[in-house]
Amino acid sequence: MNKKGVTLVELLGAIIILGLLVAMVATFIGLINNASRIIALNAKANSEGLLITKTLEDQMKDFGSTDYSLCVNPDCIILEKHYSNVYDPITDDIVLTIYNPALSKRIELLNNQLLINSVPYVIDGMTLHSSSSLSVTESGTSVSIIITIVLEATEGQLFTFTASHLFNTSSIPS
Repeated sequence: MNKKGVTLVELLGAIIILGLLVAMVATFIGLINNASRIIALNAKANSEGLLITKTLEDQMKDFGSTDYSLCVNPDCIILEKHYSNVYDPITDDIVLTIYNPALSKRIELLNNQLLINSVPYVIDGMTLHSSSSLSVTESGTSVSIIITIVLEATEGQLFTFTASHLFNTSSIPS
């Protein structure tokens, strides 16, 4: 029999093949969306984490600490600046400037917040995880500060970053 048309078996075969293709494309699109979401989250975490560590390192370096003290909170340090040498363009000389009381900069991790001089640092789109920590190691006059920042995304992923600072304690020159 040579009739024009499509049999039921041919139609069902075409529908099944088309359904499989649609399912494969939908799965592929879902995988791409999930991967792009993960990539965007990682990029955001890296951007925010690097910004926090750069800010902390710059704050500690630019302050020019001459000493430090620890707070009651174990994740807290007070950087102290008792003096500085300042260039005087009028006399073309370096002048010793003594600060009494000493200048201070407080860096603290408290209640899932980063506080710099008691001002909360705003973390965009993530929260500071409770496993974030601050440690101080002293060897002679050398002081090493390591601040471990753990960011938590809304999905629960954790991202760890480390800010460090090294300085030497010194007393006011006579």
